Amino acid sequence: MANIATAHNDPMDRTQDEEDEERIIIRIPTSKAYLTQNIQESNWTGHRGKPRCDHCRANNLRCDRVLPMCNHCAWAKQDKCVYTPLPTPAHRGIPRCDRCRSLNMKCDRNLPICGNCKVADGRPCNYTAKRRNKGTTEADSIPGPMPQPSSSWPHPMPHITPKMEHEPQTLSFLTHSAPSTNIVHSPSPEPERVAAHGTSHTGRFTADYARVKPPILEPLPIPVDARIVHSPSPEIVEYIPPPNQYYPPVLPEPKILINAAHVEPWSHPTFVSLPHVVWEGLRAIDPVEMPNRQEFESALDAFQAHMIPDIRETTIFTMEQYSTLAHALNTGDFSNLTPRQGQWAKIHRLSAASSKCLLVVAPRDSAFELNEDMAKKYKDEFVRDRMKGLVEADSMQVQYYDQIPVQNQIYDILTYAHRSHLGADQMLIEVVRLNFTLISYPMAELYVRMCPLCKIRSQRQHSPSP
Repeated sequence: MANIATAHNDPMDRTQDEEDEERIIIRIPTSKAYLTQNIQESNWTGHRGKPRCDHCRANNLRCDRVLPMCNHCAWAKQDKCVYTPLPTPAHRGIPRCDRCRSLNMKCDRNLPICGNCKVADGRPCNYTAKRRNKGTTEADSIPGPMPQPSSSWPHPMPHITPKMEHEPQTLSFLTHSAPSTNIVHSPSPEPERVAAHGTSHTGRFTADYARVKPPILEPLPIPVDARIVHSPSPEIVEYIPPPNQYYPPVLPEPKILINAAHVEPWSHPTFVSLPHVVWEGLRAIDPVEMPNRQEFESALDAFQAHMIPDIRETTIFTMEQYSTLAHALNTGDFSNLTPRQGQWAKIHRLSAASSKCLLVVAPRDSAFELNEDMAKKYKDEFVRDRMKGLVEADSMQVQYYDQIPVQNQIYDILTYAHRSHLGADQMLIEVVRLNFTLISYPMAELYVRMCPLCKIRSQRQHSPSP
């Protein structure tokens, strides 16, 4: 044992180990080892920024893009360092239909009509180029009647007829054979309507649906405060609408589920959804025990029709009216509202609280006693909770603001408040606890009268005992 200890403490062995450690040198490759004054970095930029060479991209390495050979290719002793441009993804060239693009919705691009246009009562589903000619107007693709020109317009309105330059073989967006339409004047004093064909479709990949549909053109409505810009060609007239004129977006109708196992809440990407606690409660309700949605909304429309006109304008808001109200509150321009609605919105201090989704909130009576900073703080908290939808049921009663619902949300709110088949007065207490406003006692009473289970209970109570 003494000999072994002496061997390990031998100074000659310790000197030999130190010399071996000095000879071991680890070299780590860096880009500076290959840089010289004549070597430059690659300045080529692709559609995704500065790319990597083929070797670095295949091995998922960070490339320094040094020419003629990057650091990893030089260390791996590659024969050459090549940069291959990546192809553009195929989905970037597939557009959405005109309606989905205008509403900023996801389009499934089904033929002959996409899913969103099919839900909206089969409205035309067209695919056109994003860059259009100046003579093309949006009036050709927007259905519905157009406002008539004012009688104070000094000049007579010329008749407008479409002029097709050529008959296209296909209207696919992958080709450039889309037709171009010029608007020309016609000396005919009486406007003639062009006969409308069946619903056609400007298809995407094939020419099977590429049938030309003559547009239905009416005399172009020109308000008094509008102006006409005459182009160098006397045959083309460009119409510029007034800047303060607001058109609400075309919103699709909600999808109706028949024979569903639960109550399906109404939702729309443009409007703020109901809180999650309401969604979970509605999905646990048997729809057989509740009134039918279509029947209740029809009865609610009849109830609104018999109201006083001043009250009718500020009681129930459809999707289009709600959008117009939110736009007026955001911009401060109440010209698109009726005088009664504008006065009502200013007195109750309504505000459109979100720029992403349509949300109109109204302060409670307790909020009028707060100062401006505290009122803004509570409103921001309320809007943030509504946008997230993560509000607990017990914390809803401590808010200072209420949400104005859309007409399509009234049925869902009353259904959740009536989940235990309580009376109208108890339903209103639940509605106030959920921080919703503009839902009155007659609406709750109408819902209770249409409830099938409450009808059976009422008949049993009033039936004579044997």
